Amino acid sequence: LRSCPISPVAAGFIKMAQAELFWALLEGAHPLKELKKVKLEGFNWSGRSETGRTVLVTYIESTFTSPVEMHQDALDSIEWLVRSGASVAQKCIPHGGIPTFWEQHMFHPAGLSAIGYVQEWLDRCRSLGWEPEGKFLHDVISRFAEASDSMAD
Repeated sequence: LRSCPISPVAAGFIKMAQAELFWALLEGAHPLKELKKVKLEGFNWSGRSETGRTVLVTYIESTFTSPVEMHQDALDSIEWLVRSGASVAQKCIPHGGIPTFWEQHMFHPAGLSAIGYVQEWLDRCRSLGWEPEGKFLHDVISRFAEASDSMAD
C-alpha cells in the first residue's frame, strides 16, 4: 500500500482537531496517560480556552475538587504540562460568554496567572476549611517550582 500525502488543509484540520481534543481532556480532568496520547506537534501552549483560561488554569480548575485518589496523577500532569510548555506566569483573560459554575459562585480568573489562581484558591480553601483541596493546591505550587527548576538547568 502506498501512503497518500496529506494536503496542508487536511493537516491543518487534523491539528485543530487534536488541539480541540486536548482542551476537552484538560477540561474533563483526564489523567496524564490520556493527555500524552494526543499529538501536540505545533500546539499553542500560550493559547486560551473559550472562557479565557490558560492551559494550566483550565486543568487545575478541573482537578482540584476531584477525589483525593486522583490528585497524584493530576500533580504529575501539571508538572508535565509545565515541562511541555505551559506557562505558570501567563494570565487568563475575561470572556463574554455565560459564566461557569465557579464564576457564579466564586470568581473568574481574569488577570491571574496559574500561580495567582492557585494562591487565590489556597486562601479560599483555608477560609472554607477545604483541607484536601488546600493540600492539593499547596502541592501544585511545589510542582510548579520543581518543573521550573529543572527547566532552568
